[in-house]
Amino acid sequence: MKLFSSKHREQWLTLALAGEALEQPQWDILNWGNWGDSLQQRLTLLRSIDLPIDPLILWDLWLPFAREIARKHSPGQVFCQGILGPQGSGKSTLANGLVPILAQLGLRAVALSLDDFYLTWAERQDTGDSELIYRGPPGTHDVDLAVYTLESLKKQQRFTWIPRFDKSAHAGQGERWAWPQLPKGAVLVGRIVEDHLAIYLCLWQGQRIPLPEKPGEPLLLPKTGLPEGTFVRIQVKQSGELEIVSRGQSSPLALDLPPTAWELLGQPVDVVLLEGWFVGVKPLPTHPKLSDLAHRSHQRLANYLPLWKYLDQLLILQLEHPGLSLVWRTEAEQQRRLTGLGAMADEQIAQFVDYFERALPSELFIKPLIEGAGYRVITINRDHLPIDLTNCTD
Repeated sequence: MKLFSSKHREQWLTLALAGEALEQPQWDILNWGNWGDSLQQRLTLLRSIDLPIDPLILWDLWLPFAREIARKHSPGQVFCQGILGPQGSGKSTLANGLVPILAQLGLRAVALSLDDFYLTWAERQDTGDSELIYRGPPGTHDVDLAVYTLESLKKQQRFTWIPRFDKSAHAGQGERWAWPQLPKGAVLVGRIVEDHLAIYLCLWQGQRIPLPEKPGEPLLLPKTGLPEGTFVRIQVKQSGELEIVSRGQSSPLALDLPPTAWELLGQPVDVVLLEGWFVGVKPLPTHPKLSDLAHRSHQRLANYLPLWKYLDQLLILQLEHPGLSLVWRTEAEQQRRLTGLGAMADEQIAQFVDYFERALPSELFIKPLIEGAGYRVITINRDHLPIDLTNCTD
């Protein structure tokens, strides 16, 4: 279903927000896609949120999509929404933006990325496969960790650790650090091992919370003067600063924390949003001639099937022009560089984008999903505005 390409749509939306009455044809055009939700309720929801995003993107995709998820969510259960899209398509922005919108609808949600489950940098170097030392294709993720996390969320465990991947580490190749993002009042218990802190458990809200079995790469501790093997506590003061405590003595801990760290959820959620560039992609029923990398990626897709079983629904974002991924990835890496974060060099970006396409050629692996029944497929343009919608779900 093509979007009505009128320059007046944003004007009509502005008038509607101001309380002006619209004619029926204008309402019909604003109801692009016919998501089946109430336009007046969508308008009320739009007035209640403040997100730095184009209002038409909110109106055409984010809000009706959130309301659709809310309709399909069953009380007492966890609804898992998959979001598939190529690099730069805005799937991470969409997933994170849906969290506060769903909160307005009375649902607790958590956004996860398939990226969050990448193997550590050292593990990727040790795969024995030179083409898997870079993050991206099947085989570069800790699928067991992903399944464990989804299982904990689906079972509505009170405490769940959510891994977060640091894309700025190792000159843009990324790292999954072992360090957790601690809420105030939380305490880590560990031991000094070769200038690292080997963490054993977390104490929070009177609970002893085990850490994940494979948390990631440890961070170097600043010089503490404590001997090897010393047991210590790391705790968060009310000011938010860290301090290290050992043998009754405490001192500030100026730890160079990564921009992303493990997140501790202290209560169950209603909705899980899992996004990634091949979320839901399955092995091909037939075996066409593939490159070596694509063949190995195809074989490894079978390892992800236990993860896809947790998905209750899948949204697919496709691009108006295939070259947009390179444009958006270049802009993203340039922005990271401007903000002082680690980023890929310009000559690496095109290779990186091409690497994804060679690993799972979209014509063979993504197109069948787009053409299949039962999925919402949204085509977006250069400005991330939805311009076409096909294959609507029931």
